[in-house]
Amino acid sequence: MDVRLLALASLAAVTLACPKEEEPPPPDPICTEPTAPPCRDETLASIDVNPTEVSDGEIQNTAREEGGFESAIDATAGGFNGDGAYVYARFTDDGLEKVALTDDDSFGDMDWDIGFRRFVVRLNGGDSGPSCVGAANIGLGTPFDDVDEIPDGAEFQTDDFMSGSCELIPDGSGLGTAPGVTLQNFWDYTAENCLGMTGNTYLIQLADARVIKLVVTQYYDPAEAQQACEDGEFGDFDGEESGNIHLWWAFLE
Repeated sequence: MDVRLLALASLAAVTLACPKEEEPPPPDPICTEPTAPPCRDETLASIDVNPTEVSDGEIQNTAREEGGFESAIDATAGGFNGDGAYVYARFTDDGLEKVALTDDDSFGDMDWDIGFRRFVVRLNGGDSGPSCVGAANIGLGTPFDDVDEIPDGAEFQTDDFMSGSCELIPDGSGLGTAPGVTLQNFWDYTAENCLGMTGNTYLIQLADARVIKLVVTQYYDPAEAQQACEDGEFGDFDGEESGNIHLWWAFLE
């Protein structure tokens, strides 16, 4: 037999003997059926909501060179004393996508992952909604762009801001209607009493078991207003810039 034909036959045999490695199956979902929040009516009566109107706040997404997205959310809700609703959204491969819901409907709908109103960021699970979206705060130990896996010991927690007797557990901001949500530590008061960003990185586990990493980078827009807050020079601004949340996020694959 020709040497070249023999070599080709041997290569074909090896190829057939080594099938292509298959992709691992997707993980099982965390939940597929809704679980009613235990204190739904009391929650609606305790926190700032607009039960009948869908927020007109918009979401804009920009792809980051490092991967993932920067999402800008208009969570102003009509200003400091406004009566606007939460902006609800879900994480998709194409960006953070708005879900048109009233605050009342959000407590029975699994289609949203995250909701924004002013400085309060709810997750769809526990006391906030019927799904099972939870978060783990992994802090500042690893720069956001270097986080590529779930660290040992990370525990995902759903929102838990209603007591066993269905009374609101506030977040410590001084506002009695602000719930103590799982993501509340993305900000802290500065010496000028504005909201500085802590830089904490969160891992968020969705109902389908996919996990994203997320860090909130701004509460004030433009960015100069946020930087002025961090630098102790916020007196140049009047606070009208507040409620414009910016965050970086990406799926952990």
